[in-house]
Amino acid sequence: MAKALESSEFEPAKCKDITLDLINSNIASGGTTVAGASSDNVLSAGLSSFDSADDAQSQLDGTAKIAEECSDVKMTTAGMEMSLKYSTFDAEVAGADETAGVVAAVETGGQTATEIRIVTARAENNLVSVTNLADVEEATVTKAADAFVESVTKAG
Repeated sequence: MAKALESSEFEPAKCKDITLDLINSNIASGGTTVAGASSDNVLSAGLSSFDSADDAQSQLDGTAKIAEECSDVKMTTAGMEMSLKYSTFDAEVAGADETAGVVAAVETGGQTATEIRIVTARAENNLVSVTNLADVEEATVTKAADAFVESVTKAG
């Protein structure tokens, strides 16, 4: 999905980078990040470690930026026009100090084609971000974030 979006045109243009950063779990600036995708390409995940919990919190606070700045985006891919409608949702991740959730409804022809959910959770000075790359049940993204947060917390 991210590859297709890289060649797409966005209006407003600034929303392209914000969208790609979220989908690619590229949420970190100033931290050390590891990211990857599940072998079935259903989920992507990123883990970022920061020098302090305050630095991680600042990055987490920026997650909802897309819903504020890019709530309604027009996107053209291979000549096909779609819209992305971003909003925040309450994501609950077990063991996380704080969480943020963003959902992108991808619409074409006036109907929702898919929903992309991004769950970002802070555990001390670490951030975990999980994104669905294919249609899955809503809880799948949150459950994956739960597992990552549990692993990070155990690792200390």
